[in-house]
Amino acid sequence: MSEQIQELEAKLAEARKAEQEETGFTIVIFDDNGEDLTKVKVKPSNLTENDKFEITASAVDIVENREKIEVLQSKMNDDDFTYGDMFRLRGMIENPVKSILGTYFKFDKEKIEPIWNFKTAMEIINDSDFITEKVKQMTKSMNYTEVNK
Repeated sequence: MSEQIQELEAKLAEARKAEQEETGFTIVIFDDNGEDLTKVKVKPSNLTENDKFEITASAVDIVENREKIEVLQSKMNDDDFTYGDMFRLRGMIENPVKSILGTYFKFDKEKIEPIWNFKTAMEIINDSDFITEKVKQMTKSMNYTEVNK
C-alpha cells in the first residue's frame, strides 16, 4: 500500500512540475521604485551546473534553520508576533529565497520579496530532481562514512 502511495505522490509531483513549467509561477516582487509589492508570472530558466550548485547551497541554508523558521512561521498570525520575530524570520530566509528564485527564474534578486515567496522556494527545493539527486549522493556518502569509520 505504501508503495502505491509513493508512486501516486511521485506522479502528482511530476504533474505539478510539468504544469508549473508550462504555466509558470507567480512571485511577489518590489516594483522598480522598491516601494510597492506586485505579483508577476515567471517561468523557470535553463539551469547551468553553477546555477544548480547555487540553488542547492541556498536550500541547505534553509534546511539548517528549518525548525527555527517553522516556529516563527507558526507565530506569524499570533498577537504576540513581534517586529523582532519578523526580522529574525526574514534574516534566516532572505538570502536563500532570493538566491533560489533569482537563479531559478533568472530574475533580479533584489526585487524578490522573501516572506511572500518562501512557499515557492520550498516547492522548487522539493520538486527539483538535481537537489533530490544531491541528497541521495550525500546520504550514500554519510552511510559509507558511518560504516567505514
